[in-house]
Amino acid sequence: MAVGILAGYPMIDVKATSFDGSYHDVDSSELAYKIAASKALTKAKDLIGTVLLEPIMDVSVVVPSDHMGDVIGDLSRRRGLISDQEQRNDGAVIVRAKVPLSEMFGY
Repeated sequence: MAVGILAGYPMIDVKATSFDGSYHDVDSSELAYKIAASKALTKAKDLIGTVLLEPIMDVSVVVPSDHMGDVIGDLSRRRGLISDQEQRNDGAVIVRAKVPLSEMFGY
């Protein structure tokens, strides 16, 4: 769907199957079926809930080891999930994390 039922964002990975229905020569039209489908999706959303997805970035930060805690704290405050820390031969540390794109502006 180009316009979703949560904040108007597109819906992805959605499959709907109609198991029951009827047809009437006068009352059945493409518009009537679209309205019925929209109402069914809205009811399904209320029953099972929805999740609003956002872009997530893979971030690697090379930092001197004595500042590693500051970087990890900052990434965590930005809703980042630290996935790895790698010690380099030169004393620096590579901190890897997954962070929402919206939190990375100005980093």
